[in-house]
Amino acid sequence: MAGSEVQGMHGIRGKVIRRRGVALIVVLVLLLVASILAVAGMAQAIVDERIAGNQRQVTEAFTAAEAGLLRAAAWWDDSSGGERHDQLHWNDPEGAIAALHAQDRVLRPGVTWSIQELHFEGDEVLIVSRGQVEGSGTVREVSARYRRAMPLAPDGLAPIVLGGPVADFVLREDAVLRVPAGDGDAPGPAILTASEADAEQVRAALSRDELSLLAGGVEPVGAEGDFPTPVLLQALVEAIAESVDTQDGPVPWDLGTVEAPTVNIIRGSDGGRADLHVSGPVSGAGILIVTGSLHFEQAPDFTGMILVLGGALEVGAGSGSVRGAVMLHAIEAAGSGTWVASPDGTGLALGGELALERSAEAMALVWSLLSPEARAVWEGIAGAPRTTASGRLFGWSERLGL
Repeated sequence: MAGSEVQGMHGIRGKVIRRRGVALIVVLVLLLVASILAVAGMAQAIVDERIAGNQRQVTEAFTAAEAGLLRAAAWWDDSSGGERHDQLHWNDPEGAIAALHAQDRVLRPGVTWSIQELHFEGDEVLIVSRGQVEGSGTVREVSARYRRAMPLAPDGLAPIVLGGPVADFVLREDAVLRVPAGDGDAPGPAILTASEADAEQVRAALSRDELSLLAGGVEPVGAEGDFPTPVLLQALVEAIAESVDTQDGPVPWDLGTVEAPTVNIIRGSDGGRADLHVSGPVSGAGILIVTGSLHFEQAPDFTGMILVLGGALEVGAGSGSVRGAVMLHAIEAAGSGTWVASPDGTGLALGGELALERSAEAMALVWSLLSPEARAVWEGIAGAPRTTASGRLFGWSERLGL
């Protein structure tokens, strides 16, 4: 009996010990799991902190790169010594980058921007800006295009300018002459004439429907001196002829493109008057001066200025447009300072559809092709160009692979 009780006591004690052991093991396992979770959480927190730090540095690098683009755009609009930077340093990447880097380029301590590349294409420049976080090796590059501020069309120059007495203004059957209003303020005259009598003659030659397509109407010149005289026109021709890039002869070599505009003066080898007859479809850009009459068999597509000193312009069938200005001036003879006497003065005959579009960009293109001497004469003809307040930044993108 006593032995059985002792054995029972030992059995109970053994069970208690085993249970305590199991409980201890469970507690230890739980502590181990908790420790592992804590360590993993700490490691994840460290990783998250590093990721956040890296993301912050990337964001700062992007912000700095974008700040560089904005600073560059503002700098192009600024001036030094009375000359705008978009004139002083245009097509001069080394000089422009050096001038930009002379500015304060620190966005905040340790975060800077720099201009890596400038690629000029006409009136646009591709700007590549780099943002850098010093000491981290984090850099980002963004690029954008900047279009420089453009001269606005002078108030004294209409899409069509008829100089001297008007002989004929004829729209043949089914012909359409259109001058859209364009953007911005109320347009000036669609057609500008030398006198009220000439303006009335043009209005009388057009129907009410035809006049309704000419935004700004037909108006005579206003204040004295606002109109190009034969003397000024002849001075302009000579100033343009002296430019090295001018094509001077009886036949145009190349009428140009918007990307590569040209300047052509059509006259005889002796400087005398020469007519130009253009067959087939034609497109071009720049300045076309014809000392005689001009005949397009088909309506042209042209950007810039067409100046006809022989007075007569004839446009055949088809549809086309001239973005800029057409100036018809019947000068008595090449080199003369007087108009042709009526009724053999300025004339226009249209057989197709032609749109004359007001275009600040086209007039800026004309201005860019003129030499300083020609610009001085041009201001006497059309007025000094007014420049838009600022250029335009567009086409942002990230440069990958850094």
